[in-house]
Amino acid sequence: MLVLAFAGCQTQQTRHIQATCKTVQQYFGSNSIDENKCVNDADYRNQLVSRRDAQWSQQFSEDHNRKASVMLPKTSTDQYVRISRLSELPLKGTVNPSGGEADRHVGERFVIAGTIAEQGDRKENDSLVFYADDGDRKDFILVSTDAVDGYQRAFINDYCWLNLGDETSSMCHGDVYLSMRHQPDGVLITTELDGAAFTPATAASVLSVLAKAR
Repeated sequence: MLVLAFAGCQTQQTRHIQATCKTVQQYFGSNSIDENKCVNDADYRNQLVSRRDAQWSQQFSEDHNRKASVMLPKTSTDQYVRISRLSELPLKGTVNPSGGEADRHVGERFVIAGTIAEQGDRKENDSLVFYADDGDRKDFILVSTDAVDGYQRAFINDYCWLNLGDETSSMCHGDVYLSMRHQPDGVLITTELDGAAFTPATAASVLSVLAKAR
């Protein structure tokens, strides 16, 4: 039994090494690396992986920063009231029916520093999780994305998330602009994401996320 378990472990490790070498070969090009040396030389393989991660992190951060302007709100940012804690937002309930006291808050706008994250079930991003800087991970709200346009939605999907196996890390942190609006069907009033001014990403920050995932 021990021999079989050891053999199974070796097979799994070999497959992992081969898969790693295949991905770095695809990244750099088939003629750019020695695949046999990659499989058999751990130092060479680790150097390739480190070089790939460094280049990819640099490219990701540059793309993120270059395209982050699509997330700015369409209206003047001067119309948003700066707050620091989620408790300062109106409509604390997750469900706020129209036609009552909640209606008086429709149209109010706020800006708050924090991080946008995916929902745990990774459904389509009809709503996102928002964590304020002045709080902890237990202090969050769901924000709807009905108000963002196609370019903003594409930025969120393409540049906010570092999907690393079972873990997802958000690269979208900064000033987030929120407004109180009726949902498209008019039944509920929700906290909507209007846009954001995200802090610039750095290659070092992206690389640190990759390192933690290993």
